[in-house]
Amino acid sequence: MLVGVFLGTVGVQMLAGEDGSYTEVASPFSAILETVMDLGGFAKFAAMIAFTASLAAIMSTADSLIIAASQLVTVEILYPLSKARSPNALAWMGRAVSFFVVLISLIIGYVWSENAS
Repeated sequence: MLVGVFLGTVGVQMLAGEDGSYTEVASPFSAILETVMDLGGFAKFAAMIAFTASLAAIMSTADSLIIAASQLVTVEILYPLSKARSPNALAWMGRAVSFFVVLISLIIGYVWSENAS
């Protein structure tokens, strides 16, 4: 919590202009991290921890979405339609669906040209 408070207060003050107005940036989080990392020392360490935590949160969310999509498609659609009832076949169906979901996500991410906001 100390890292978050430190980055928020110090980073926002550093992004403020001479007259107290803030310049509009596309990603305030990354702009604050870049500005704080330039200070070195504890500030750089705190920014690195915040960057690592945000990357872990993104990866965790993506992993959960892949698992949920795979579970839903496998159990609710493929398993009732299939003739195979063994746990091994169900596991391979889940793996195939996970691979397909990741492949579709990569294709969408690669061709997406609009801003996420």
